[in-house]
Amino acid sequence: MKSRAALFALCATPLAADMMCALQDETCTDSCVQTVVRFAIDPTQFVAPHNPNDPPRRQITQVTLGAEQFRAQAIMMEGGITGFHHVQDKNSTLLLIQADGAARLSYQPEDRTLTGRCVAN
Repeated sequence: MKSRAALFALCATPLAADMMCALQDETCTDSCVQTVVRFAIDPTQFVAPHNPNDPPRRQITQVTLGAEQFRAQAIMMEGGITGFHHVQDKNSTLLLIQADGAARLSYQPEDRTLTGRCVAN
């Protein structure tokens, strides 16, 4: 019975969505440079394990941010919020996309924020 429920949940989950975002610095007022972000989230990575004793799994996405490429921790939350989090050395990059496509990309420790819109391709 549990395997049927897991299979149904897997089939009811949408396929991986390729996301494309166009973002700019939120402090920019004139001639703003846009940063393009592309990544895909595979919702099947978020299906609960069959056995609660299974080790936790990381949900990974491949990100292209401008000319840079890296692997990041994928995010899917209730309410249709998606995104990713990436940490390298002391730097952190967090992208959160609301269900309506509004997006916010935060860089730390620079305390720099880019905002814009994302669409599924």
